[in-house]
Amino acid sequence: MGYHEIPTDGAGRIVPWCSPVPGVAYDSIITRVWAFWKGLGNCTNGVPYFYQHQIWKPQGDPRGLGGDQLAMALSSLHLLCNYTGDPGVRDYMVRMRVLS
Repeated sequence: MGYHEIPTDGAGRIVPWCSPVPGVAYDSIITRVWAFWKGLGNCTNGVPYFYQHQIWKPQGDPRGLGGDQLAMALSSLHLLCNYTGDPGVRDYMVRMRVLS
């Protein structure tokens, strides 16, 4: 809320800044979040950053993943794949399964 004005509807309720239409707003946010994750790039070993680290910092972070985080990521990627139909999401799932 520090970067833009907070939009509200006629009743004064906060509405999404990217669209007052809930489905459009949801799609916009899901798309942006996935673009962020994909944009993290790879570690020096060639494996995607989010496969190995729970914290993102521009300079990197040494902390690895907890035991359940790959399973949660697979669950989320499965939902994302079904929502978007993006075969690239499935590719991330397959690669994650092979590495785990």
